[in-house]
Amino acid sequence: ECMPWLPKDVDDSRVAWCGCFTMHVLHACGINTSSIKNPWRAQAWLGFGYPTENLIYGKCIAVWRRGGEGSVYGHVGFPLREKDGKILLRGGNQTNSVNAQWYSKNSPRYKFLGYRLIPELTENYELK
Repeated sequence: ECMPWLPKDVDDSRVAWCGCFTMHVLHACGINTSSIKNPWRAQAWLGFGYPTENLIYGKCIAVWRRGGEGSVYGHVGFPLREKDGKILLRGGNQTNSVNAQWYSKNSPRYKFLGYRLIPELTENYELK
């Protein structure tokens, strides 16, 4: 169900689908995601919503870059909690499934790029 957001010329067997999962969840919640171009690319989510310094459970996404400066690879998902410099993230394409895993904010492999507040969420929406 996550793959409708891939262009027809993209081989879905070669795409890290965390961004597609994020798009699927927000779309299913009725959130306007029309501002996202290339939603399968994790770092494209840096253009979504508004930056926020703090984890706001159920109201934001978290974005990482994998690799060095200028890398186009990354990861995106829904943060569940933060503890000891790590973020528990529910996301897609985490060991090729949807689950919750801990990610470091200061990892040499992944650079935490920040939280993005989901603009349309009100008291009536909770992502769990």
